Amino acid sequence: MTRRSYNPRTSRLVKIAGSENNKIRLTKADREFLSDLAKVQIISATQAADHHYAHLKTQGSRSLQRMVDAGIINSRDIFVTGQGRYKTFEFSGHEMAVAWGGRLPSTGNSKSDYHELIISEAYFRLGRPEDFRLSHKLSKSDESLIGDYLPDAVYTDQATGEMILFEADAGNYSKQQIQNKTLSWERRGLKQTWAQPKNVTSRVQKNDNLKLLIV
Repeated sequence: MTRRSYNPRTSRLVKIAGSENNKIRLTKADREFLSDLAKVQIISATQAADHHYAHLKTQGSRSLQRMVDAGIINSRDIFVTGQGRYKTFEFSGHEMAVAWGGRLPSTGNSKSDYHELIISEAYFRLGRPEDFRLSHKLSKSDESLIGDYLPDAVYTDQATGEMILFEADAGNYSKQQIQNKTLSWERRGLKQTWAQPKNVTSRVQKNDNLKLLIV
């Protein structure tokens, strides 16, 4: 089944962008970038260069700037202690995000920009799973199956057809917090993938049903 992609050249999205002069022709790489952005909410310039625009000499910098100028996406710098500054992109507003099937990053006290960037990096490391769904897109039946602790996302293992729970830790989880989630999911027979940075408060322990990505 072919997925429908919304094109910002339509009158509705031109109105959202705020100007009749914002009509642009999207390339295949642009559409793939926006489809991925709808899944993970935030993509860094490096990720875009590696996974969408590697075929271009400019590594997508011109393409991304065209979409910024057209009011489709916004650019924002994120500073991560000990790592430096990341240039990132997100949808320009709520309506634009919804039109592509996504939403804006929901960061605050419980979720940092770095946490969201780890989710994005893991998504690409996992090969961009077709059905990668963030927690806000889980159904009631999904939530019932998963139990008390909802993961950051779920996706399907293409080899086995099993649902895999995905959790990102920006390095702040305690040993107890990790155990609470991993054991809860293990008891329900659910497989897990975790993503953590190199420096963490407590490291997740890998096993046959738990995959760990160091990002």
